[in-house]
Amino acid sequence: MARNYARENMELSRLSVLVAQLESIVASAAHKPPDGLLCFDLLSDLISAIEEESKESVLQWQRKCEDTLYSLLVLGARRPVRHLASVAMANIILKGDSISIYSRASSLQGFLSDGKRSEARKVAGASQCLGILYRYFGRRIVSGLLETTTIVSKLLKFNEDFVRQEALRMLHNALEGSDGSAASAAYTEAFRVIMRVGVGDKSPRVKIAAARCLKAFANIGGPGLGIGELENCLSYCVKALEDPVKPVRDAFADALGALLALGMNPDAQVQPKGKGTTPKKLEGGLQKHLALPFSKVSGPRLKDVRIGISLSWVCFLQCLWTISTWKPVRDKAVVWRMNRGKQEAGRTAMCLKYLHPDSELQNYAVLVMDMLRSDTSVDAQALVSDVKQSFVNSNSHIPLPCFKACVLYIVRVGMIDQMSEPIQRGFSVFLAKQLLSSDSTPSMRVAALRTLSYVLKTLGEIMSNHAQIIRRVVVRSDMGIVLCCNFFTSDDIIIYYGPKAGVIYLSLEFQIILLFEWLDERGNVPYEFKEVLDDTVVAALSHNSALVRVEAALTIRMLAEVDPSCVGGLISYAMTMLSAARENVSFQKVSNFKRELDSLHGLAAVLASLVSTSPKLPLGYPTRLPKSILDVCKKMLMKSSRNPIAASVEKEAGWNLLSSLLTSVSKEELHDQVFDILALWASTFSGITKNPMNQVQDRTSEIGVWSAAIDALMSCIKCFLSSDPVDTILLQPVLLYLNGALSFVSQLAGIERGEGSSSMDVFIVRVLSAYQALSDPSLYESDHASIIQICTTPFREASRCDESSCLRMLLDKRDAWLGPWTPGRDWFEDELRSFQGGKDGVLTCVWENEPPSFPQPETISKMLVNQMLLSFGTMFASQDSRGMLSFLGMIDQCLKAGKRQSWHAASVTNICVGLLAGLKTLLAQRSEPLGMEILTATQSIFQSILAEGDICASQRRASSEGLGLLARLGNDTFTARLTKQLLGDVTGNVDSHYSGSIALALGCIHCSAGGMALSSLVPNTVNVVSSLAKSSISSLQIWSLHGLLLTIEAAGLSYVSQVQATLGLAMEIILSEESGWVDLQQAVGRLINAIVAVTGPELAPGTVAEISSSQETATLLESVRFTQQLVLFAPQAVPVHSHVLTLLPTLSSRQPTLRHLALSTLRHLIEKDPVSIIDEQIEETLFYMLDEETDPEIGNLARSTIMRLLHASCPSRPSRWLSICRKMILSTSRHNNTANDSTGMDGERTLSVGDDDESMVSSSKPSTNRGHAFDYSSPNFSRDKHLRYRTRVFAAECLNHLPEAVGDSPAHFDLSLAREPHANGHLSGDWLVLQLQEIISLAYQISTIQLEKMRPIGVTLLCTIMDKFAAIPDPELPDHLLVEQYQAQLVSAVRSALDSLSGPILLEAGLQLATKMLTSGIISRDQVAVKRIFSLISRPLDDFNDLFYPSYAEWVSCKIKVRLLTVYASLKCYMFASLREQGDEISDEYLALLPLFAKSSSTLGTYWLSFLKDYNIVHFHLRLDNWEPFLDGIQSSVVSAELHPCLEEAWPVILQALVLDAVPANSDLIESPPTDRIENIHTSGHGMVEFQIDDFNFLWGFLLLILFQEQDVTPRDNIIPVCQIKSNFSSKILADDSSSSSSLKNIFSSVFQFMSTKSFFSSGYLSLDVCTELLKVFSYLVFGEDRWDYLAVFFLSQVIQNCPNEFLLVESFTYLATELCLTSLFKVLLSYDGSCQKPSGWEKDISVALNAASTLLVRSEAKMQLKLLLPFLLISYKCIGEASTEMALSRITYFSQTITSSLKKLGKYLLTLIPDKQY
Repeated sequence: MARNYARENMELSRLSVLVAQLESIVASAAHKPPDGLLCFDLLSDLISAIEEESKESVLQWQRKCEDTLYSLLVLGARRPVRHLASVAMANIILKGDSISIYSRASSLQGFLSDGKRSEARKVAGASQCLGILYRYFGRRIVSGLLETTTIVSKLLKFNEDFVRQEALRMLHNALEGSDGSAASAAYTEAFRVIMRVGVGDKSPRVKIAAARCLKAFANIGGPGLGIGELENCLSYCVKALEDPVKPVRDAFADALGALLALGMNPDAQVQPKGKGTTPKKLEGGLQKHLALPFSKVSGPRLKDVRIGISLSWVCFLQCLWTISTWKPVRDKAVVWRMNRGKQEAGRTAMCLKYLHPDSELQNYAVLVMDMLRSDTSVDAQALVSDVKQSFVNSNSHIPLPCFKACVLYIVRVGMIDQMSEPIQRGFSVFLAKQLLSSDSTPSMRVAALRTLSYVLKTLGEIMSNHAQIIRRVVVRSDMGIVLCCNFFTSDDIIIYYGPKAGVIYLSLEFQIILLFEWLDERGNVPYEFKEVLDDTVVAALSHNSALVRVEAALTIRMLAEVDPSCVGGLISYAMTMLSAARENVSFQKVSNFKRELDSLHGLAAVLASLVSTSPKLPLGYPTRLPKSILDVCKKMLMKSSRNPIAASVEKEAGWNLLSSLLTSVSKEELHDQVFDILALWASTFSGITKNPMNQVQDRTSEIGVWSAAIDALMSCIKCFLSSDPVDTILLQPVLLYLNGALSFVSQLAGIERGEGSSSMDVFIVRVLSAYQALSDPSLYESDHASIIQICTTPFREASRCDESSCLRMLLDKRDAWLGPWTPGRDWFEDELRSFQGGKDGVLTCVWENEPPSFPQPETISKMLVNQMLLSFGTMFASQDSRGMLSFLGMIDQCLKAGKRQSWHAASVTNICVGLLAGLKTLLAQRSEPLGMEILTATQSIFQSILAEGDICASQRRASSEGLGLLARLGNDTFTARLTKQLLGDVTGNVDSHYSGSIALALGCIHCSAGGMALSSLVPNTVNVVSSLAKSSISSLQIWSLHGLLLTIEAAGLSYVSQVQATLGLAMEIILSEESGWVDLQQAVGRLINAIVAVTGPELAPGTVAEISSSQETATLLESVRFTQQLVLFAPQAVPVHSHVLTLLPTLSSRQPTLRHLALSTLRHLIEKDPVSIIDEQIEETLFYMLDEETDPEIGNLARSTIMRLLHASCPSRPSRWLSICRKMILSTSRHNNTANDSTGMDGERTLSVGDDDESMVSSSKPSTNRGHAFDYSSPNFSRDKHLRYRTRVFAAECLNHLPEAVGDSPAHFDLSLAREPHANGHLSGDWLVLQLQEIISLAYQISTIQLEKMRPIGVTLLCTIMDKFAAIPDPELPDHLLVEQYQAQLVSAVRSALDSLSGPILLEAGLQLATKMLTSGIISRDQVAVKRIFSLISRPLDDFNDLFYPSYAEWVSCKIKVRLLTVYASLKCYMFASLREQGDEISDEYLALLPLFAKSSSTLGTYWLSFLKDYNIVHFHLRLDNWEPFLDGIQSSVVSAELHPCLEEAWPVILQALVLDAVPANSDLIESPPTDRIENIHTSGHGMVEFQIDDFNFLWGFLLLILFQEQDVTPRDNIIPVCQIKSNFSSKILADDSSSSSSLKNIFSSVFQFMSTKSFFSSGYLSLDVCTELLKVFSYLVFGEDRWDYLAVFFLSQVIQNCPNEFLLVESFTYLATELCLTSLFKVLLSYDGSCQKPSGWEKDISVALNAASTLLVRSEAKMQLKLLLPFLLISYKCIGEASTEMALSRITYFSQTITSSLKKLGKYLLTLIPDKQY
């Protein structure tokens, strides 16, 4: 009501009305306490009004407003009210007369000094207001800092924790606001208060505030802190990392990093007034407070401490980083910057950045890596002399993976993510040099290789000068020279020429040198970067640690993904070296036998990783690759070494390679090899049960081979048996193998495993996984008993089993905020916190689609229990009722037996995992409702777990979700009974944990059952759960609110009656003191969004303003979600500008969910209101956001959003997009480097409504401004570097869309129209044609840039420009085209693209551009340019048979060949069309081309004919035994499928080019001069295509097949449209419409015209039978459809005109021709009934038909004319009656004259037949 009143009285000054209303509330406070909701509403409007009012108006009401706000604060307002009142106070002083700050601060200090403990709310309000004033006016009131510190000391004695928290927040703001300019005593006292009282408080909220105060000291330069104080503070921060509360640990980790950064930079330390001491550097601080605690920590919170130290490292490194172009100001090594507005960090605070360039970040990498040395586990390999045993145990010296996980997090987030792209390149070299150190441990190598992989992925390219594959590899060495081809097969052997010539041996030195010598010398590859690859990654493949070898393989895999051109060379290298390694290990007496084994394993891992990458390659892989890899696998498995040690390693590597092949390649490519593949397991599993325990020492290696074999078998199942129905023929051997493996597991069940236990566990995991890969458990029903015996072990022997880690995967992600895996700032941090690895763990699967974030993420024991429980779920779902009850009884017994046992918690988790897996499997199978007995037993188990009370959050969530699943698996009666029972249980229960869990369970039940099924219980559920949400226990509140949320989302309209009550609950929580808790804010935000989703956006945005004020990730997420709903359901409710201000800051969040949601909302906004969003100019912001994005899904969304914005705004502002794309592609500097200082006069700072609830390490992402601009150019973000490669490529793609995105307005493409004022109502005058010079210039620069991927985009853009502007005349130069002036750039682009070293994509684009230039006429006046381009396209034609790309799929070279043939075909069609139009007056450029074309005429004819034969076989799926394809590989279904679009585009134009000047072989026309051309067909007279009789018959048959199939052709843009080519031949033979059916008629019209000339009749190619057959085909088509009438009559006219007279003497042929002609004429006449307009082309069809009839009459003999005369005469009269134009009438008149002439001739003929006597 207050808001409406204020808005209705805007003319009275909105500010005055609001102040008056607040005065009224304050005045009546003595009788009636202020209404919190009303105050909240008024204060929100007041803040908005202050921003909108003029300064004069603010000055008028300032004093009264201040007094009112002060009175409201000291009345004891609720938390949100006092927060908004404090913000309003600062805001009005800032905009009005700021002199009042002194009196206002003094009055607040006086009130606080006199504050009593009974006035907690009053004191908290005054503290918050004074803190905000310090934040923005700190340097003005700095003299009061000492008094404020004294007040804080007093307030910390209050009992209420919110008062103590507000006191420390006030001190935090005072410290940052003072900028270190206060007296020394003030800072000394403040530090004493924090350390003695604040950090030791019992309340976690107060501890967090104290930790932020410590960070504030670091932010302002640590005034008054000496080395002693700093050391003590750092030590306490390290100790605080053991705190049990996560936000407390994060806050102190943040403070620790900031204080260390301060101590390491003495020049940045501030000396307050009164102290003249020289600051000293904190020597050894990193080692003492980070590295040493990280290594020496122990105890139950070991992992928490290490993660906290990792966060401290990141904070420290982020504080050091700044822009490399910044210069110290006045010799001070520190930059201060005030961050305005909302930020993800949740602070509006001073940020300290030290002037260390990002190039120095790598200096700390050594210290971080050295932390991995701290593990003291013994290197087992050094103590074991046995070669085989050392290989098996090569992982035993690897330290705890937790070490590596933390180090990887520090290096990635703290270093790499902050580096510019050039520094990242240098950092990769730096890492490699560090790895060359002899004292690098395996863990250090693993971390470095994983880091290098991430660097490669981040860069997206190897280097700015893209490396290219050369035709051969030349390897030089001191010992000799090795020559090897670009792509080796498995049989290739490298011969070493040296001192021992003839010996087939390749040393490891050669292996190191060989890998990357394929890089082209033109790539200018830096030596340092080669060194990274050669001396480190490749050398790591033979490292003695298997983990290092696998990481090296993953690094090479990433290299292949970012640079696909190197895959062929890498596979060649791996296959060749693997073959050599197998030869080497065959010699058992080799001195370095162990190293050779390691090398073999590493090379096989590399090959497996590359095979997994091959399907992702944009240009595919050769079809022979799978067979080649399979041959290698067969040799490794069937022809392994006779040495048993080497044989085990070789077989295991072979099985792994086979797994990669089967996982990566489609079953269609291996279908013909399937039985050979299945036979590979026969020898392995046939003897697996025979004496498996002969030798204990051999068990581990043998089991490792079996595990790899089972893994390969699982890949085989997924490849060949994943479809439904399952192929039973293939299934039988698979089940036989699995049964053998399962029998072996059963035999070992009762045997002590000893040293081979880990290997055996892995084997069991693989066996169970293989069974689970079969979709239907009934397929292996005979093995169920053995599987159940294994997978029930966690319940039968619970004390022996580890705790499962599957709950994180199984639980609903929507409930993740309840814990224990609460989403943090980014997914990488979440992965670190959830890391479960240990000393052991399987090696990373190199062919896995997405490798885990950290090596060895889980221990083998966890993997085993996880797989057992998942298999238990499958078995549970496949049992009958009796079996299920048996399982449930076992679980219940385990649950009861585990009470008060140390392993009980792990057992409960395992029970939850097993039951959830079973229930979800049942749901997936869509089984019938379960029996009541099963449902009751399961419910009892879940409720028993919940009743324990002290269980962890994951177990509570699992049990609650399980109850919800039961509701879905039971019938409606059970669901209603279960709901009522839970409602009854929760009412009288006093256990908060149980009550909260039941509230969540009720929500899960409603979600599972649906709103309609439980609609009658919705009100009761909402009431009960809402009452629980009013509890003072925070955890119960949060869980209840989440349960209420789930209920609302499921209830739908059944919930509408409860909306007001729920809103009242939400506002009550918001106005409570506890609303400052982040978890509670998020819960309320989600609740409000759920209400909006059900009822619509009836809530004003201000309702969630307080929720989002804290700026924590969780609350920001709900704020953005609310914005999204407003955009979708009420787009007019809030201005677009307001939405943009809300969304843009969140794009810098490190939380992927938040970024994804913000981008999605922006996309919706663009779609809903494109006009408004255009004015916001967010394009560059989105590009910079994309540049920093590492999540592929979000990156794709960002690209689609930018592209959507491009199409929305480009029609009106093409010049802006052109400018943006130019800047993104070519600009060397990302942004301006000017700092956007938000500090105002006298230290005043702009205001934010944000609160101070940050509890995490400060993000490396930029701070953002409250104003419009999401300031990616701020100093916290800007980097003086190129945009990343992938961003520049995408910008080029956007530019490529520009000509299409501008729309169809003619003024965009016509210079004359564009120059007219307000063309087409376009007021801006921004037309694309006006920017033609710039866009062509930019496209040319892209086409000749050094970045290989961008060059085809530039050439394609030039092609698009040619399509759009080639026909546009130049208004300033008559008879000239507009694009002619850019001829030089176009010719140069073609020359660059058609270079002999160009890649296939660039070559294809260059051919297309050359075609368009030659056929557009823009170079028609330049004979030199014509010849030059023709010579460029002649080069690949001369090397046509050598156009082969062995590293790519066959369709790549096929496609290039087809494009080349199409270029020549299009050019020939264009030339002949021009010849026909110009007659004998042929232009010089075409006269110059004719002899050039003549040289290749015969060759082209052969190629074109061969292409059509291939197309015919592929298109019609013909099977010919003796077929030798012209296009290599086209017989493969994979290749033909890829080529299909290209073939469909090419065959019409190639067919026409082939027949244009075709003549029969040995015809006299071949040598005829150009002047002796046939009347209707212009031939060049130079080397015409000769047809043999077989060739002609093939083409004729091909045409008939196409006719019968009636295949429509849809020409593509990148080939000259067929209709355009045909239109140049003759307008007489074209249909008027442009449909696809018309395209088919046009093709046949021209082709039949050229194939039915007199020469083919006279040579006997066109016989009477052939013509009769085709006329019958046309008769069939004409009677069937109208669309073939024209083509039939046209062909008939050609045959009648050119056929020999003997044809017409055959009566049947003449009758057939007459029937076809008359039928067509009648159909044309009947199509017009006189009442409507004549159909399109009516007169043209009549003309062609009459022409055929005339010719038929003239050429027929007199006897036949007598029979035809009457029908033709009658039809002529009918035609005369229908003629409507002079042209039609003249044609009909001519036909009538023909009939008259025939009558005269017939009369003479009849006279000759009459005897003279009768005459």
